[in-house]
Amino acid sequence: MCKHCGHPIGYHWVEGEECTVKDCQCPGYEPLEVERGAGTGDMKATFQKLNKGWNAEPNAPFPSVEIQGDDVLLQFYVNPFLFPDFREDEIGILRFVRCERYRLGSTNDHGWDLGQCRFSKLVPDWGEFYLVEGNAALLNSPKDWRSVGPQTGTERHFLFYFRDETFECVAEHCTIELSEVNSLIRTRKVLALPQ
Repeated sequence: MCKHCGHPIGYHWVEGEECTVKDCQCPGYEPLEVERGAGTGDMKATFQKLNKGWNAEPNAPFPSVEIQGDDVLLQFYVNPFLFPDFREDEIGILRFVRCERYRLGSTNDHGWDLGQCRFSKLVPDWGEFYLVEGNAALLNSPKDWRSVGPQTGTERHFLFYFRDETFECVAEHCTIELSEVNSLIRTRKVLALPQ
């Protein structure tokens, strides 16, 4: 959701990110930093969007996970429809460094729309990649986490909604994987990570 006009990203053009809603005076899309309760006063979360100028393929991203030591690699098809600097069937690869745990499973886009996800009423937009901060009860509620490495005390909670799955990871850091097949490298994309 845009912090200037309140319209979802789908109403903004990619180039210049102008809002397409008639008579909207939006100066350009900027994600809304969200802090909303999840039913109780202490269940709050903030979501910082990390992908700017790229996203996963909306119809068939086919996310997959590979474990390399304490790191997790997430691979998926990128979106050439909204982002023409990508070609069809190109992949993006993210590396989650010193990962404590991850999950790749439900909820899909339909479940999110129906409020079946613990973040359905909290997260600004479906289909985006976020850094999540907030109450640990929100983090710990899924039961399908897979352990990778030890806790370091510096972990961050990453969340990526795909069409048919949700990827979450608790890791120290996330980077764009340096690989010749990674289209995020070819197109010089970056992650909007806070320092």
